[in-house]
Amino acid sequence: MVRFGSAKRARRLARMIREGDLLIGHSDGCNLINLASWCLANGSKPTPKFVAYINPALDRDAQLAPQIHRALVCYTHSDSVVKVAKLLPFHNWGDMGAHGYAEKDPSKTDSRYVNLSHESMGVSNAGHSGALHGHNKNLLGERILRFVRSSEFWKRSQAV
Repeated sequence: MVRFGSAKRARRLARMIREGDLLIGHSDGCNLINLASWCLANGSKPTPKFVAYINPALDRDAQLAPQIHRALVCYTHSDSVVKVAKLLPFHNWGDMGAHGYAEKDPSKTDSRYVNLSHESMGVSNAGHSGALHGHNKNLLGERILRFVRSSEFWKRSQAV
């Protein structure tokens, strides 16, 4: 059941991560990536450097683990699923997928986050999963690759 057992699934995911992996998640998968990244934050195990969140079911101000260099958040205001999920009790879901990353206190904004609306990619009324279907998934994939390749860390690691 998606609603329960996130910590266990996140620990399992953390054991599968290899150095330099790009983790891409949708909805609750973003929650699992975030939890798995924190599982790896204090150890000597391989850690992801980049994450891409597609309609994340995370709180808007979810904190990134310290080893994450960049996080792309793809969101749409038409995502009613995460808006409703935020209201459900006994879980850690939020509505980042409908609004993007945002701190309650703008002076504490984490510059590692990059927000990208589906609408800015030419995808309208995507809802919760529309960006993952048809031609939209190609647009999304291209933007994620562009995001990773634009990173200074990526450029340095490719030059070695």
